[in-house]
Amino acid sequence: MAQIVDLGPIWRQLLGNKPPETSRHIDLFHKRVEILQKLPPEILRCGHNASLTREELDNLLTTFSQENSARTISFVIRFLAKGLSEGRKTLGWKVAIPPVTITIKREQSRFTPAGFVELSRLRQIEAAFIKSLRNASALSYEQHLGRLLLSAMLFGGLIQRQWLEPWLRAISKPKVMIHDTILWVDMERVWQHPRKASDVYYEGSRKRNAEAPIFMNRRWIGDPVTRSLILQWLQLPGLIDRKNRHLPNAYDLVTMFLKKVGLAKELHPVNLKHLIVMAEIRLGLIVPSYLASYAAGDIVSVSVPAETWTRLLSGKAVPRQATGGPGNDEDHALRTQKPWESPFHSMMLVPDEQRNLLSRLRKLFSKTRGVKKSIPSLLSEIDLFVKANAAQLCPLILFLAKWSEYLLSDRGRNKPSTVERYLGSVAAKLLAVFENEDLQEMETAEFIEFYDRLVETVTSYNESGYALQTLGRFHRFLVQHHGVANIHSGYFSKRSGPPETRVNANLVSQTEFDRLKTVLGFEDNNRSRTATACLLVAIFGFRCGLRRNEVLFLRVRDIIGRHKPELVLRPTSKRGLKTSGSSRRIPLHLLLPPDEMALLHEWLSQHELLGKEALLFEMLGRPMEPMPESNLMRPIREALHRATGDQTLSFHTLRHSFASWLMVRLAGNAAKLRSAAPFLDHPEFEEPRVMALRKSLLGNEYLGRPAAFAVSSLCGHADLSTTFANYLHLSDWLLSRALSDPSAIPDLDVEALIGVTALSRASIYRNVTNRNMRFFTGWPHLFRSLLAKGNMDLGDPLLLSAKEPNTNRIEFPEENGYHRLWLVIEKALTMHQVMKISVAEIAGRLLVSQETLENWFAKARYIANLRVDENHHSYRHRTVARHLELVGHDDERRELWSCKTGAAMKDYFRNPKRKTTGLNTRIHPLKQKWKKSISQSLHPERFPIAPRLDAEQQLVERYMTVFEKLSPDMKEKVIQFVDYYCESYCKNSGGLWHSSASWARNHLEVLDMLCVPTGNIELVDFKTIGEGPKERSVRRKGCEEKLGVAGVTWHAIEKRLTNKRVSCGIGIRDIVMVGGSRRASYAFRYMMYILRIGYWD
Repeated sequence: MAQIVDLGPIWRQLLGNKPPETSRHIDLFHKRVEILQKLPPEILRCGHNASLTREELDNLLTTFSQENSARTISFVIRFLAKGLSEGRKTLGWKVAIPPVTITIKREQSRFTPAGFVELSRLRQIEAAFIKSLRNASALSYEQHLGRLLLSAMLFGGLIQRQWLEPWLRAISKPKVMIHDTILWVDMERVWQHPRKASDVYYEGSRKRNAEAPIFMNRRWIGDPVTRSLILQWLQLPGLIDRKNRHLPNAYDLVTMFLKKVGLAKELHPVNLKHLIVMAEIRLGLIVPSYLASYAAGDIVSVSVPAETWTRLLSGKAVPRQATGGPGNDEDHALRTQKPWESPFHSMMLVPDEQRNLLSRLRKLFSKTRGVKKSIPSLLSEIDLFVKANAAQLCPLILFLAKWSEYLLSDRGRNKPSTVERYLGSVAAKLLAVFENEDLQEMETAEFIEFYDRLVETVTSYNESGYALQTLGRFHRFLVQHHGVANIHSGYFSKRSGPPETRVNANLVSQTEFDRLKTVLGFEDNNRSRTATACLLVAIFGFRCGLRRNEVLFLRVRDIIGRHKPELVLRPTSKRGLKTSGSSRRIPLHLLLPPDEMALLHEWLSQHELLGKEALLFEMLGRPMEPMPESNLMRPIREALHRATGDQTLSFHTLRHSFASWLMVRLAGNAAKLRSAAPFLDHPEFEEPRVMALRKSLLGNEYLGRPAAFAVSSLCGHADLSTTFANYLHLSDWLLSRALSDPSAIPDLDVEALIGVTALSRASIYRNVTNRNMRFFTGWPHLFRSLLAKGNMDLGDPLLLSAKEPNTNRIEFPEENGYHRLWLVIEKALTMHQVMKISVAEIAGRLLVSQETLENWFAKARYIANLRVDENHHSYRHRTVARHLELVGHDDERRELWSCKTGAAMKDYFRNPKRKTTGLNTRIHPLKQKWKKSISQSLHPERFPIAPRLDAEQQLVERYMTVFEKLSPDMKEKVIQFVDYYCESYCKNSGGLWHSSASWARNHLEVLDMLCVPTGNIELVDFKTIGEGPKERSVRRKGCEEKLGVAGVTWHAIEKRLTNKRVSCGIGIRDIVMVGGSRRASYAFRYMMYILRIGYWD
């Protein structure tokens, strides 16, 4: 450290303090210093615009790699990459970044010398088992169970100790179900968070109530030998009478069977663990390593729920409702609908406005003049707050308001001070984390991720614990009353649980996805633009595994290549990725069928004129703004519900489906894959298509872990365990299929096959391909024969509730007429005035007649040229810089402005504000650049100029969306007011002055129709000489009564803002919150201009 004098702040912070000489980290510290000394001086000092080429970096690392171990190189390269990335981001370095090595956990070795010694003992146990099949001696009930358990462990992959007892319980109940030739057992075991010492007081009383137990489920699918033995066992007489008796443990059952078949005692397994180790060695020799790891529990994979499994096997819709807590019919009705009915709930809302609304909600709990409010009055105020601001409340604040009402009600029974404490603990942080997210579209893992981010912002340990408990109360309310994804209560006590507590293991089959496309109108060439966007978004989710935010902010440039298109996912200024490993390249030409690829090509061809940076799913007329999320996600979710009957499905389920079905196609034997299970009967699982996919993605290495790593890479995961635990839900079926392969089935001679199948010798020989019994191919036939012979009803009971899926199309809103017309008007004005495109070309691009365009442009010119009066030449709606003058018009009748002769032109630029208090004062990056003004005064030919602030743009979107949903009579009233507004408004006043109370009331009525909140309306009057505060208050109150409003903000001015003298009158302004301050809004005025141009006739 002392040798590097000019070490910059980036490296100094990453390097940290020098550890003691006795520390084990001192060697790594010296290696980092060594690599820093080899860097160029300008990078070492953290200077601006430093450079380091790829060749220089490779030479540096080559020399360093020759002198150090692989572990040291990995740590040093990670340190170097982090510093160079930070410098490129903050200091403008032009440097190459070294690739960082990803550490993959090595799988535990199953093949050791000691293991192979035990393998010989296992062969003798296996031989004794096969011998028992030849000699059908009488077995007791326990010995039968021991034989079944040993068969399931040796040949069925049941080698995880904690699932042996649940398997025995399920078999002895019995809970065995069959569909065609597939036999499975749904096992269940209970898991609870262990108690801690802090959970109990010193007196012995419990501090916390015990969390609700977690029911962990796993599906075991039988191999050919074991499922045949189970069928025989189920036909034993007196089984029903013995199924409730107490059973010995698993090890005792196996040893009882081995004693019965005469196996020598010294060959018996020492204990249950010993038997599991032997069975695991055998399993590792016949199945891929990742399936052996799944069977042993080294890799976790959650099975799909029973309803989903039945739906996949039957191909029918199986009803499944979203899980909620206990409640009455009213609660159930709430869980099946959205809690808000705002006309623009799909909009991106203004953050400052939402923070202000949340502050107002919390202030309702404050004391009034030192007196606490009663609960009935608080409930009334909250209800009024929701009704008055329903138009602009984001989903989260509305949920918080409903939660507050619930806590204060007779069912919640909380004091107002308690509710105030809850809101103060988490409300502001929830708004900062969730923003405009639709909570009812989120999954358990997403909630946990957002809650983790919230807790990280709390610095105090005690406060973080209280905040987590408060989140638990809030989330339980959401689950019980609004049907959001459930989180186990242990999470809110800082206790980690099994994957079942955070994974929504659900899938959609290929056939069900075809139904989803039908519901969205895939076969209709005249479908709406929104329907086409929904189809493509669903295709990206199901075929490519994209997350919600990844697909919503896709750009045109992200899809590269024409003949073999690929999708390149990378972080952008509008959207970051979940992790650094989420950047990936997805081969669309391999994953999308031809008809879906044709639809994507057609959509891309319509976006070529918008530019490479335009969003792929953009708002019409605004290529840089995404379509509202709910306009895309809600139809997809509704289509999922119709196609499957499962009300718990969401868009993220498509990502789960992508991972699971890709794993099925890449792993195992591709021969006859389509006929291997009912849910694989689809052209996507045809052998030629599967082999083409494998050859392109894996080459010749598809018989092992490369398939699992390929799936993990395309999902954007750096860790394979993340893919298995959260996204692969058919590992149980993949294991069963691998164990059903002829090479995995034990060698059975004719006598053993007769003992297993109870078929005649002639039937056995008819199903043998050659003299080697190992290739016995009649297992499906024998299974059906046994099932028919036993005359047993082992069908799935969930099939009783299954029904034919609903494939009726979703009706999308009409996109003709008034709907979204204002965006087309805005785009046409920009193309005509800014881009200088001719009317004929605009008509061809926007599919609007030239006559209509000429009419729009003429109205825009008319409004722009309105004057205050005949004696004053100033414009009513625009301000022109003094150095400019109108010199004429071009061929398209656009205004031509030039600088007056001898007039000094105003500076088009402004210098950034710089502080001179110190030499090292940091300047904000945005102020380091020159900014060009686009004000109306310097560009008078552009009228009207679209709002630039995000808050203003969102207000325009909101007002226009509300207007388009008004009834015809209400629209007519608004449009009549538009003409009065344009003829009377004066830009200098920032509002509209009324000398008549009737016109003022009409103005307020229009604002109310457009859902402009009362807090955004400001009344303006003149200061009167000699009028005191009391007189002014009385006068304003009388004015409010005359206008029929209450609770509005007043503003007094000292000078006249209009050139026309007004003896008495009142001004009305529309206000917007920007950066915490109030200012006159341009959004409402811009809306008036658009309505006057395109809607007024």
